[in-house]
Formats: sequence, structure tokens, C-alpha cells
Amino acid sequence: MRREFRRPRNRLIYSPACRLIIFEGQRRSATSNGVPFKNAAKKPPATGSFDFAAIFRYEAIMKSIPSAFWFFVGLLLCCVESASAADAPATFKVGQFTFKRPEKWEWVKPTSEMRAAELKVPDAKGKADVIFFIFGGGQGGGTKANIDRWLAKFQEPRDKINAKTEEASFGPRKVTYVQAQGTYDGAMPGGPKMLLKEHALLGAIIEGGEGNVFVRMTGPIDVVKGAEGEFKKMIESGVK
Repeated sequence: MRREFRRPRNRLIYSPACRLIIFEGQRRSATSNGVPFKNAAKKPPATGSFDFAAIFRYEAIMKSIPSAFWFFVGLLLCCVESASAADAPATFKVGQFTFKRPEKWEWVKPTSEMRAAELKVPDAKGKADVIFFIFGGGQGGGTKANIDRWLAKFQEPRDKINAKTEEASFGPRKVTYVQAQGTYDGAMPGGPKMLLKEHALLGAIIEGGEGNVFVRMTGPIDVVKGAEGEFKKMIESGVK
């Protein structure tokens, strides 16, 4: 004989995470009302079913928190963010060069030991990443090898990515700028591809006695183009 399963009225089955949240809501609601909490176990029931009323009680608790509390929480977060911005260095050193950070660019703690410094360019259209690399004398490959490596990150043929190189000299220092745009693979070396359409690369290779410094900015085309002036000004601040 086939038995029909019916879910009890006003009851739902929740995932473990939801059960924990609602269980906590039940506990807090009962405690706040001075009613002994029947489910006194240290973990929620394994059945996974709870009354709709539990959700409403949880929402009631959240609504009972004064709005002023959330205002002060937001104010505290703003203060923390401002303090972090204040800690961002105005200048930073990579190898033998000291660069001046563009005022509006965000300082980021390097996410890899291979990265000597890392910045983010904020923009309403997205963000661009600026990464500094230095490998020491004779390491990391020469200028041409790195240009080829950077341009190979684009999926289109080289003649389709508007690739450009430009050399500039500042006293004894030589800087090679590299530009390209198209579908860029933003994956880490050895990782799965992460194809980013309509992205651009603006790079600079600074030749130095203690090892070349490689600077690479990548992001949406409009963001990178808009930051080109600040990028070159930053590079020149380190070599002049």
C-alpha cells in the first residue's frame, strides 16, 4: 500500500546553516520573553523542521535593535576604513627605486611573496590591479622575454590586440612601456584560465643595477586608459 507523505502545515525543511540561525532565533526569542527554552540541547534538532513562527520571532528580535545601533556600527566601519587609508604609504620602495603612490590609488597588502608591492585603481567602471615584481639581478628574464610573456596572456593574435611598446630614458635609467588590449587571461601561473574580455594591460620594465623592476597594470580598458597618466607619473617618480 502506497503511503503518502505530507509535510506538516506551517513547517519547512531547512539546510543545516538555516537550522542553526533559526535555532538561535528561537533561543533568543524565548530567553528575551522570559520563557524557558524547551530545546535546551547544545545543538539544534536533527529533524530540520521548524515553525514559521520561529522566523517571525527572529525578525522581531532584529527589528527591536535600535536604528541608532546600526548607525554607530556604520560609523565605526567608516573610521576603520579611514584609518586603513591613512596607513597607506605615500611612497614605497621596490628594489633600488622609491615610487610615489597616486593619492587616490589604494594600497593593498601583497597577496603573494612574488609581489613586491600591489595597488588598486578605483573607478566607477571597475578596478584595475597594479603589481610590482622584482626578481634580483639576472633573474626574471630580460625585457623582450617579459614583453612576449605579457602579450601571450591575450587570447587574440598579437596583430589583433593593438600591442605597442615605447622606450623612455631618464638619465641612466631606461624604461620600456608595453600596452595591449583584448581578452586577457588573469589566471595565476599554472592555474585554470580566467578569461577577461575587454581588458587592457599597461606595463613598465625598469632596468636597474640590482635587478629589473616589472610593473603591470591590468583591468577594464576604460579604467586602464584613464589611469595611464598617473601610472607613468608614478613610474617616473621612481627613476628620476
